[in-house]
Amino acid sequence: MTETSKEPSGPRAPEIRREREGYGQRIFRALVAGWHFFGRNIATIVSISSIVIAFQSLRYSIESQERDAEYKEISIQPRPTLMPLSEDMSLSVRNLGLGPAVVKQIFFEQDGRCISSYEKSTSEWENLYRPFLMKIAADVYSKSLPSMP
Repeated sequence: MTETSKEPSGPRAPEIRREREGYGQRIFRALVAGWHFFGRNIATIVSISSIVIAFQSLRYSIESQERDAEYKEISIQPRPTLMPLSEDMSLSVRNLGLGPAVVKQIFFEQDGRCISSYEKSTSEWENLYRPFLMKIAADVYSKSLPSMP
């Protein structure tokens, strides 16, 4: 018998056997070892996979709810719009959006000063705003109506 056909013995026997094996046999042994690993640990693998899937589902649900809340917030917003009315020469503010429009302040300029409704009582605001409206109405009507003979 030749030396290559002898079965190796001694402390280096497993190394020598591996060196003699072909590439296909090594792959087969690796597959068998992997198969045995999965066979022995299948319960652990399934439970870890289930936990990963559950966390991904939870993450997806949370992100979906956040996007839905953002969409609702965007879609239900007020859109205050100035609407001039020619029949009575007025200017009104209308809400064309879906949400409630809350007017917190009104500004106007009179005699070169800026007048604001901020922190004014209703009676104070009426005392400031009424003369402004009367002046504007008089100016608009005097310019829009033909002169009287």
